[in-house]
Amino acid sequence: TFRMLDSKVGLVELPANSPDAETIGVLLHIDVMPPGESEWKYPPFAGTVAEDIIWGRGAQDDKGPIIATMYGLWAAKEVLTPHSIKRRCRLIIGTQEETGDWSDIHFYKELEGVPEFSIVPDAEFPIINAEKGMVNIELSGDWAERPVSEKTASAFVSLISGERANMVPDRATLILKPLSSDTLPRLQQEIAKFQKSYPQAQIKIEDEKPDIRIEFSGTTAHGSRPFEGHNAGVDALRFVAFMEPEPPAFSRYIEFIRDAGESIWGDRLGIKSEHSFVGKTTSCLGLLRIDTNNGKATFNIRNTLGLSVKTVEERIRAVLN
Repeated sequence: TFRMLDSKVGLVELPANSPDAETIGVLLHIDVMPPGESEWKYPPFAGTVAEDIIWGRGAQDDKGPIIATMYGLWAAKEVLTPHSIKRRCRLIIGTQEETGDWSDIHFYKELEGVPEFSIVPDAEFPIINAEKGMVNIELSGDWAERPVSEKTASAFVSLISGERANMVPDRATLILKPLSSDTLPRLQQEIAKFQKSYPQAQIKIEDEKPDIRIEFSGTTAHGSRPFEGHNAGVDALRFVAFMEPEPPAFSRYIEFIRDAGESIWGDRLGIKSEHSFVGKTTSCLGLLRIDTNNGKATFNIRNTLGLSVKTVEERIRAVLN
């Protein structure tokens, strides 16, 4: 059977032999992450069949598991008689998993309640029986004066990086306003010096009068595995700090967010922790939105067993204080 809950949740169900039977909930989702700026071998939303597999954003997370689970239900229906099915099996297909909003699941729980058992077939196989927690923490700052760098004779306009909190950003854009006729060559000199210290940084500078645009390129990865990517936003913060800008409030904010972004195990935020089975807490600087007077930085934190979301917040507040 199939039914929709207000276009927020889809339900595919293999009925049981009793209306009062327990439910096995199979939790899946159809929303996907943005494709990012990286080049794709095949178009990310074409569903191309090539090399004996289907290529596309969301083919593994979470379209593939949905199809595999439906084949599993079909196989069970083929071999079982209706009176032998003691528990109903219900695919619960959500639409807000990647946003971290969970409004679809809250809506489902209000209408249907919670299954007695749950399986989530969107991870690695054969079985994962524990998962880290997740919390997005936004750290903001403000300053009265417009940031200016004497080193590069430029004024800060904006720094933007990231599309979602739970993705390692592969692009960051820094906009500067020149304050001198030699701003551009001075910036080029500083970039050359900077890349000697950070040879992995990929930087492209463009003179887009009246401003100068500096693009930083990295490698995207899932927010739960920041060690698999290269964070373009962190490179951009490193370079802004390298420019030695004023005022002090701006510099302190930039340097703190940079250090926290570099510390993918949560050291700088005071949340470093490890569990013998589940592993280490991770921290991913997923979003940056900084302009002339204020900044916001969002960290996607995956806290391991023994470190609650409440404790994460308390420790970060203590570090900030």
